[in-house]
Amino acid sequence: MSALFWGTNARRTVTALTLVLAAVGAYFLYFRGSPVTIFKAGVLISVFGIILIKPHIGVISLTVYRIFARGFNLEQLIRGLGVTLTKSIGLFTLISFFALIVTKRIKPVFGHRTQLLFIYGLFFAVFISSFAAFYWKNVGTQVFQMVQNLLLYIIFVNLFADVKWLYRFLWFTLASTILACISALATVALRDVIRAGGTLGNPNGLATIANQGVAIILVLALAEANVRKRFVLLCGLALMLVSIIFTGSRGGLLTAIIIFGYQLVKRRKNLVPYFIAALLLVGAFVLVPGKYKQRQEQWFGEILSGDVTEASRGSRGFVYRSALDIFKRSPIIGVGPRTFGVIYQEEYAPGARGALAHVRVVHSGILDVLVTTGLLGFSFFVGLIVSTFLIFRANARRCRRANLGQYLLLNDVFESMYVAVIVGGSFESILKGNAFFLTLAAAATIHRATVILAAAAPEQSEKAPAALPQPAPG
Repeated sequence: MSALFWGTNARRTVTALTLVLAAVGAYFLYFRGSPVTIFKAGVLISVFGIILIKPHIGVISLTVYRIFARGFNLEQLIRGLGVTLTKSIGLFTLISFFALIVTKRIKPVFGHRTQLLFIYGLFFAVFISSFAAFYWKNVGTQVFQMVQNLLLYIIFVNLFADVKWLYRFLWFTLASTILACISALATVALRDVIRAGGTLGNPNGLATIANQGVAIILVLALAEANVRKRFVLLCGLALMLVSIIFTGSRGGLLTAIIIFGYQLVKRRKNLVPYFIAALLLVGAFVLVPGKYKQRQEQWFGEILSGDVTEASRGSRGFVYRSALDIFKRSPIIGVGPRTFGVIYQEEYAPGARGALAHVRVVHSGILDVLVTTGLLGFSFFVGLIVSTFLIFRANARRCRRANLGQYLLLNDVFESMYVAVIVGGSFESILKGNAFFLTLAAAATIHRATVILAAAAPEQSEKAPAALPQPAPG
């Protein structure tokens, strides 16, 4: 099916059949051949077979699942096998990636050196802060999650250097985001809800994802010369903006405004499409019924009136003040991974009411790193954010010099998505999701590809490099 991955057809077929038969045998022996269990194992093996041929599909599947299908609880489909669906897909992707390296005798690329320096520094800070944590189980969960994201970063850097696969990743991301937004509108139409959560069941999470879609589609619309295609993109943008309003997320609406502001600063030519998009944002807010945007109107009204103190008195304000108070206990190394919820429940929740009594996370990716890893981890975290932004800017300059138009557009799109992840994650989470590490990887892979292409002959400047570097002769 793909000589790039398995060489000859015979070798590929033998390898695939051997692995599939081994998996079937293992499941049959372990679960004693229960018909239901064998069916579930068959589903997993089918997924494994697909990802075995193209590990790219594993990365895209994880992204689509986390954006659209997470609220469907598809994990229940394979309950009893001792592994979740997401972990299965991740494991299969990792196995396929290593099989690719072994069969092709390729030395993998681990990423951008500067990024890796700060990522490893963040790992070190998490390790140091773990000595202050109350429960080592929490530490293990955090470290495991970070290792997963690091592996995802490395796999993306190696597999998605090709323009074709970068575009496919973006289109699948957009498609799943559009489906999630449609599900949110369907929830509003069919149920009497004040805040739409869609298939995710989480209004704030949906707003975060929708903003990543806004970041992608806004850049594509501004770059598109075809009027019909631009119209289609703007329709998708309108859908996402309306969905953000229906979530009632104040941070989500603020993130959308910042995304628009960032693009206005970057793009100084042909502002007509930009102003059309901005009108869509204003129109979405005006046309959505008042009961859905009441939280947003009140919060922004307090800020615009200069009453910041009143705006910070809500539930988020209380949680943030509690987080800063907890940070003061161990400002250098932090209180440890996932320890905020333990301290909050013991000391702050007893006097709180309603939702405040059940808070277990900081609800801010920035504050979460500061509280859990202290100034040590926060310095590495900020360094990672700033260095990645500088990589995006360097990529853009290199693309212009070498006339790499497709990579320039992709770099702009992923940079815009990166801004959405950082700003939106400031009101939810950053390190816990895949989007942050995927945008880090996008910056690194575009850097790697454009460096290779910029050094190539001019007539080869628009030819994409292979997904992985070719093995050395012999």
